[in-house]
Amino acid sequence: MCVRPRAGLSVREVIVEFGVQGKNSKKRRFVMRVLSTAFVVASLLLVGMLGAERTEVTIYDIQYTTDPSGTSPLLGDTVVTYGIVTGIFGNSFFIEERPGGAWHGIYVYRGYQSSPAVSEGDSVRVEGIVAEYYNLTEISTSYYGEVEILASGLSLPDTTEISVAQMWNEQYEGMLARINTVHFVETGTFSGNHSYHVVSSDGQDTGVVYVKTVTNIPGNPIPTGDVDIVGNMSQYSSHYEILPRKLEDIISSGNYPPVIDQHIRIPYTPAPGVDPY
Repeated sequence: MCVRPRAGLSVREVIVEFGVQGKNSKKRRFVMRVLSTAFVVASLLLVGMLGAERTEVTIYDIQYTTDPSGTSPLLGDTVVTYGIVTGIFGNSFFIEERPGGAWHGIYVYRGYQSSPAVSEGDSVRVEGIVAEYYNLTEISTSYYGEVEILASGLSLPDTTEISVAQMWNEQYEGMLARINTVHFVETGTFSGNHSYHVVSSDGQDTGVVYVKTVTNIPGNPIPTGDVDIVGNMSQYSSHYEILPRKLEDIISSGNYPPVIDQHIRIPYTPAPGVDPY
């Protein structure tokens, strides 16, 4: 069982909502019951986790599944696995084992835990519980588990090139991917924690790009020309999506003159060999 405090009232918020209204003894008793219940539940979870058998497995063992739902065969198990950090989003991060590619990447959810601070290229040992969060397979260390850095400065597993159509595939979840020659449907400026849509060069397939607030992407203009996108493959409910890690992961596919009603905006310096007309 994995509990995640992403929604609903925390214990502190319950106290504020029901306790600060003051001197009503019934309300005070209710707050105490809430606190007692929370303590008992947390204690039972901790006892169960401490008594759980730890299984050393590969990321492939966790991710590979023939279940149409994509659910991990190790759901709920306490596992130990190893990988190289390929993308960091706040306290949580993605890891991938060599050689990389299908079924070899996974998300590590740490909640409010920030230690040890990891960097891309760190080789890590992760102990935690296999969970499914809105269909995203992950290892949760937020309530039980640990992350240990074994080495730093390593090269990342090979980035896997996939098409927009291939984005909608369970086997690529968690891995570092690249999709080439796509263009954004939306225009304007990127916002944080927001989904955007990209279309393949032939116009046949549409994929989702999710921009997280913790990156340096929000506030920058959405490209109007063709781009290549690098990022970690993720999933939310029935939607597969690519998460660029930084602005540099959105790469211009060419040098296109900005135009207004077919007229070139000045100043504009075309790239060598590019016909601006």
